[in-house]
Amino acid sequence: MNSTVSRREAGVSVSFALAVVVLVVTIFIYRDALLSYFSDDDFGWLTSESSPFLFVDLLSLERYQHFYRPVIELYFAGGYRLFGCEAWPFHLASLFIHLSSIAALYLFAHALSGQRVFAATASLLFASLPGYVEAVAWVAAITDLLPALWYILTLWLYLRFIQGAGLKYYAAAVVTFTACLLTHESSATLLPLMILVHLVARGIVDRVAMRWLAPLGAALTAILGVSYIVNSRSYLISEGHYRLGGHAVAHILQYIVSLYVGKRGLPSYLAILATVTVLIARGTAPVRLYVAWILLTLLPASFFTWDNVSRYLYIPAAGFSLLLATATGAVRTWLDRVSGPQVGRIVMAMLVAGLTVRFAIFARKESAAFRTRTVPYERFVDAVRSASPSPPQDGLVRLRREDVRLVPEAARDHAAAVAYCVAPVHVVER
Repeated sequence: MNSTVSRREAGVSVSFALAVVVLVVTIFIYRDALLSYFSDDDFGWLTSESSPFLFVDLLSLERYQHFYRPVIELYFAGGYRLFGCEAWPFHLASLFIHLSSIAALYLFAHALSGQRVFAATASLLFASLPGYVEAVAWVAAITDLLPALWYILTLWLYLRFIQGAGLKYYAAAVVTFTACLLTHESSATLLPLMILVHLVARGIVDRVAMRWLAPLGAALTAILGVSYIVNSRSYLISEGHYRLGGHAVAHILQYIVSLYVGKRGLPSYLAILATVTVLIARGTAPVRLYVAWILLTLLPASFFTWDNVSRYLYIPAAGFSLLLATATGAVRTWLDRVSGPQVGRIVMAMLVAGLTVRFAIFARKESAAFRTRTVPYERFVDAVRSASPSPPQDGLVRLRREDVRLVPEAARDHAAAVAYCVAPVHVVER
């Protein structure tokens, strides 16, 4: 009895210590992002969701010319009504969602492995990775941040259900799965990954399992149909910016290099291909799952014909963290045999600490760079308010040439509207 209580208390202490470390690392990385202003698409989202919101509009597909993401519309509509046009609450909300995803990854890793150390390592490494910083720092990148939370939660909830935790976990998984479908198209990879999780946890995907997964497949098919209708109107398709082709392989390799902050080039790409081949051929079932997690979630973004976009790394980074945590655990196991458990623990702790520090330093630089990116927009909005403290009666805001050119032309009127939260105005050069 006493030993059971002691283990439980030790587990609580470890979890609390991990939460503190993750919080410290996250604040270290994203302090500058929290102090950032809006940027680029943020203004468009705020102005588009400032009008009276009607749920029935979500069913009017003719409204959509570019993606169908009703949960994102709800997010910005609610955010505008709660926060107005203040940037810091939106940044704080993104940080909270990021921390929630870290916690969800811990729960998934612990449920799959039964090992607190493995789960702690994976979540800490995930928190510190620099490749996806834009997803947390940029308000509009909630389109990548929020679906990742639904994604990881769904995997954890479904895993707990098939482990016998009860039907309530399946019901919750259906809710988060549906939320993921309605948040981003990347959710198309979630069902295949759930099947792989089932295979790893149970060793077989039988008819009973398919009966539970079939309703999710039906929902996925329906949403994919809607997405096809909407996306077929998008300039991304009509202008050839998103298409099938061999360029996807190069993009996936470049994304993987960004995950571990390496150097692009043929040697790196060959090393990645060799490593992936070995891990799939010789790795354990969980290792294969983590490799599949990375590759599957990179696939949708890889078909863009332009350069890679860092925020698309957020969900793949979770799988990479699990794989990296497995590697550090393997190092410890080997050292336990060669040099003893104490040496194994010390070396593993040093290895994880070293990786965390390395990643966090790079991530902090990315966060600072993002804050710099928002400065011209903040100056532009300040110039708008200085030129006219209230919305001008003729709807024209007259700015100096140097102020007008602080931001791209496409964003000027939206940014000026946000300066008055939100009034329709037009910026002209005086």
